[in-house]
This record gives sequence, C-alpha cells and structure tokens, in this order.
Amino acid sequence: MQDYAKLRKAVEMQSNEMKRIHDVHIDYWKECSMFFSPVRGRFLLSDKNKDFKKFHNIINNTGLRALRTLVSGLMTGVTNPARPWFRLSTPDPSLRESYNVKIYLEEVERRMRYVFQKSNLYNVLPQCYKELGLFGTANLNIDEDFEKVIHCTNFTCGSYYIAQNDKLEVDTTIRRLNKTPRQLVREFGLDKVSAPVKSLYEKHNTEGDVSITVAIMPNEDRDFGRAMDKENMPYIQVVYEDDAPKDKVLAVSGYHEFPQATPRWEAVGEDVYSISPCMEALGDNKQLQHEEKSKAKSLDKMNNPPLVAPASMKNTPVSALPSGITFEDSQSEGKGLRSLYEVRTPIGELTNDIQEVQRRISSALYEDLFLMLANDRRSGITAREVEERHEEKLLMLGNVLQQLNNELLDPIIDRTFAIMARNNLLPTPPEELQGVTLKIEYISVLHQAQNAVALRAIERSYAFVSGLVGLYPEARHKFDSFQAIDEYGEYAGVPSKIIKTNDAASQAQKAEQQQQAQAQAMEMMQQGAQTAKDASQIDTEKLQELTGA
Repeated sequence: MQDYAKLRKAVEMQSNEMKRIHDVHIDYWKECSMFFSPVRGRFLLSDKNKDFKKFHNIINNTGLRALRTLVSGLMTGVTNPARPWFRLSTPDPSLRESYNVKIYLEEVERRMRYVFQKSNLYNVLPQCYKELGLFGTANLNIDEDFEKVIHCTNFTCGSYYIAQNDKLEVDTTIRRLNKTPRQLVREFGLDKVSAPVKSLYEKHNTEGDVSITVAIMPNEDRDFGRAMDKENMPYIQVVYEDDAPKDKVLAVSGYHEFPQATPRWEAVGEDVYSISPCMEALGDNKQLQHEEKSKAKSLDKMNNPPLVAPASMKNTPVSALPSGITFEDSQSEGKGLRSLYEVRTPIGELTNDIQEVQRRISSALYEDLFLMLANDRRSGITAREVEERHEEKLLMLGNVLQQLNNELLDPIIDRTFAIMARNNLLPTPPEELQGVTLKIEYISVLHQAQNAVALRAIERSYAFVSGLVGLYPEARHKFDSFQAIDEYGEYAGVPSKIIKTNDAASQAQKAEQQQQAQAQAMEMMQQGAQTAKDASQIDTEKLQELTGA
C-alpha cells in the first residue's frame, strides 16, 4: 500500500522544479502563439475558451497559412491515413525470408492500421504536428479504450511540464488543469473527492473550477517481489486536488509502459524543451505585421492626408465627398485647404520587402517544400525527379524525421502493439519469432523520398554491371540480383508479398533450368532422329556411281 502523503510530497517537489524550467520559456511561447496561432497554448489554469478576438493582432496571415501547410505536409508526408506508412520487420535478415514470419508481420500491420483508423489517432496527430511547428514540443497521451483499443489526447503547450531521464528521453509529465465538481465526481466517485468539492456537488454548484494535478512518472518505489498491480507497475500515475489535504489523492494507477509520446522538433543538448520553425520565423513575422501597418498608414495618409487651413476657415464646414463644395472666405487669398505635409512613401519598394519577408517565413516553415512537392506530384513527374529537385530541402528535414521516428512514431506503435498484445488482439507469432524484438521501418512519402538516395545507388550499380558484362561476361557473377531486389523493395516500401523469398526464387530458377535442359535434350533427340532418317534415304547406287566404286 502506497504512503499517499509521501507520494504526493514527492510529486509536488518534482513539480516545482519542473515548473521552474518550464516557466523560463513561457514569454517566448506566448509570442509564438500570438503571431502564429492565437488559440494555442494554455499558460494559466483559467486560460481556456480563448477569445477569438486575439486574431485581430494578425494583419498579414502568412504565418498562419505557412503553419497550416506545415501541418498538412507532415500529416500527408509522414502519417497519411490513406496509405501504409510503417512496416514491421526483424533485425535478422534471414528471418525476413521465412514465409510464416512474413505472413505474421503483415497480419499484425493490418490489424494495427485498423486500430489506428478506428481510433481518434488521425484526428489528434494534426494537433500534435501544429504544437511541434509552433512551440517545438508536443505531448500525445495514448490510453487504453474498451471500444476502440486506444484513445489519444493532445495536451497543448503550457498545460504540462516534462522531465527526461539519463538517456535524455522524456519519462515524466505533470499536468495542472481545472475540472468541474461534476467531472471529478463522475470520474473518481463522490467518496474520493475532497469535502469542499463534495459540498459543491451536493448543492448542485457543479460547474465551478477545481484545480487538480496529474503526474505520470517512473515508479521508483516499485516492489519487484510483489505482484504487478495498478500501484506496482513500471510507471505510476497520481491524481490529486491541489487544495485537498496532503494525504488525500483522487487516484493512483499504473502503466506497463510510458503512455505518452513527447516529440521535440530539435532538442539542443540536454535541453528539455525544443526550438521550433515558428520561433525561427518569429522576428520575420513581427516585421511583417509592422510593415503591413506602416503600408496601411502610408496609404491612408496619401489618400486622406492631414490638412492645414487658414484660421478664417475654422468654423467653415468642409466636404471631402466627391462633388462636395467647401466655401472659402475671400480674405484667405486662395490659400484654402492643403496637405500638412506631402507623403511620398515608396509603396512599391515596401511591397517588395513585404514579399521578401513572406518568403522567409514560408521557407522557415518548409511551406515552399511541401507546396512544391504537392504541385510536382499533381504534374505527374516521377518520385526520382521530385527527390532530385528537392534533395537539399529533404535533407534539411532529415533530422526532424529522425526525431519524429524516435519520439512520436515509435512510442505510438510500441504502445499500441503492447495494448493489443495484452488484450489478445494479435495473432500467435511463429516459433521463429520467439524472443525476437521486432524492428519498425517507415515507408511514408517523405521517408521514401529520403530513401531514394539508396535506390539511385542500386540503380547505378545495376547499370554499371550491365555495361561491364558486355566486355567481361564473367562480371555478371559478381552481382547478386536476388539481394538487389530485396534491398530495392525494402527501401521503396514494396509489400513483402510481391517479392518472393530467396528459397522460393531459387526453386523457381532450378525448375526453369530443368525445363530448359529437358527442352534442349528433346530438341537434340529430334535432330538426331532426323539425321538418321535422312541418312537412311540416301540412294546407295547413285552414291557408288559418284564415287566410282
């Protein structure tokens, strides 16, 4: 039995330290949110149901559109629901040749894709990508669900703190949030909530805010000699009301594996939180809004300039409407109304600079890459041409894709696989896979575009050997065509059912060679029989006359 007072004290101490690190970044996160996505981020417990008027701070929406394109590009290019984006394999290449292993892995992939489609994963991933592009850090929670196997939730920046272990992997998250008394009673029960919350609920005052803390962390006090129950699992979750007595918690539960994916765009060294594309473009976006305001003010002054008039016209009505008439005193000597100063803003140059700033923002958020890839694919060019045109930009995304693999996609697949295995939703593995840790391979559009470098190397090798065989026929024995096909199919993401195993291909090759040998032998027998027949029909008397015998 856990000592709840001790457990809660440990959580509060860690929470205070994590909050200190977290709060260093709040001001910058707020600015990023203000200029790129005003509804994102929760930096106060009461900071919910945000006023949409915050969008009024954005005059030029280039940043919003670029972020939206980044999200769509990552969703389509990395985790497209309409096509397979991952594949399971084995570290041992020889195991991949087993028919039973291939069938098992493909069935597991099919079931996992079905779970992803049935759950809300593909609704939550775009939110996760937006948090990544905006704040550099995202948080995706994956819970078990009785109906849909998994249920995913994205927590926005500012609503959680994170900490990492000695391997610089995030293994601890703490969230502070508000819930209503009605929500707490429905989730935890009337006997678990504090006396003040119970009183509010019984008085039907159920919609006020109650601050709670939810902590998920490694279970340091786990007893390995005791059975694994909800309080003795590798990871523990503690939920409590912030204002409740120190020995009271709402719930203590556990997880077999860390239930969250916390991807970071580009973590620097030992830093817990990451930088983001929007951070890099924040200065440009500020400049863009400033220049748009300046251009608008200049146009206003040019079209409706401040005026100066003689004192005699002080009480004279002035009409600035078309065909309007303003009467001037004859003693004003024709001075009348005139501009206080002449405005000659170089609108053309200012517009050109605005366009340059817009281009920089688009480039920082990879908008040009994703739009060009989309346009190129619509125009029907080959994947190789796409890769060759944008190889430099794809290489720039290489580190980001690796971060996504390690900190987002791997945890999603590992967590889902474990949940399905515990609930007997996976087929029985063949004997060859007993004790084998499976390997995850990613075959999305962006991953394949990066793999095109390896594909081109195989193609160049084949072309080189083909040219060499014309001069040196024995060179063909140096090229392993079977292995080349396997490697090419792996990098290109070809379904394993399409490519035969080496054993099956060798058997087919031997059968073909036997058929060819039999056909050749039959042909030789037919030729021999024909020769004998022709010889038997020779006129011997004619032959004797010719030979003089």
